[in-house]
Amino acid sequence: MTRPSRLAKSATRCIQKNGPIVLTSFPMYGPMRTFGFLATLCFALGPVLVVRIVDFYFQAPETSGHIRSLQIGVEFTVIAFIIYRLTILSDRMAANRRLTVGILANCRNIEAPIERPEDINPNNLDILATGDAPGQGSARRQDRHSSAVEF
Repeated sequence: MTRPSRLAKSATRCIQKNGPIVLTSFPMYGPMRTFGFLATLCFALGPVLVVRIVDFYFQAPETSGHIRSLQIGVEFTVIAFIIYRLTILSDRMAANRRLTVGILANCRNIEAPIERPEDINPNNLDILATGDAPGQGSARRQDRHSSAVEF
């Protein structure tokens, strides 16, 4: 009996499957690029709409009723400033996450027990190898430790 293939059926299917993962992880590791782009886009659209209503006003002051452009332009500008603030905050959070991961890795290296061949008790090889009860350790770890001590 053969199992079904796990290869992608097509490039479109692969993008559908992995696209959301990429889109959610990209802002996590590159917040300045992601949110900075969105803020710049909003900041570019906002003044364009404000300039549009100013242009209509100077062409015909008595008939310019494009208040909607002014509202949307101001909203885009305000949203751009809010996104810029969130960009700075998310960048600081990403830097903090990187520092925390580094500190955690250093703590794990410091707290890892140093095993010397003379400190190994042949009766407790399984406990030393995995921290589990005897007979439940990894076979690879048991082989490594059993070759260091002769019975």
